[in-house]
Amino acid sequence: MSVLGSRTPIHCSSLGKALLMGDMENLLPKLPRLRKFTDKTVTTLPALRKEIEAAREAGVAEAYDEYAIGVSGVSAPIHGVDGALLGVIGISLPTSRAKPPHLDKIRKAVRDHADRLSKALGGID
Repeated sequence: MSVLGSRTPIHCSSLGKALLMGDMENLLPKLPRLRKFTDKTVTTLPALRKEIEAAREAGVAEAYDEYAIGVSGVSAPIHGVDGALLGVIGISLPTSRAKPPHLDKIRKAVRDHADRLSKALGGID
């Protein structure tokens, strides 16, 4: 279970990775040591950078069992004027449900909603 309002380190949650998608060059150098929480936690900066670059291409950041076993998520950044990072939007779900075709629908929904919010807040394509 992911507790509403709880905090998760930026490197092992989809919401944190979506923040990095929006401002990786500024945020990545400020990260402390990447602590391991599960066997799936990304713990090196080069691996995290590679994952964020892939997330940028896909339009969504994903995390599966990285902070807690059984908890996964899909998130995307929200941009405003001049591409400024304003926030992120995401969906948390049990890892057992993070499989196609359900997961494909979640990715599309998160991407579409982030795009709509960005446009409504002055962001550009």
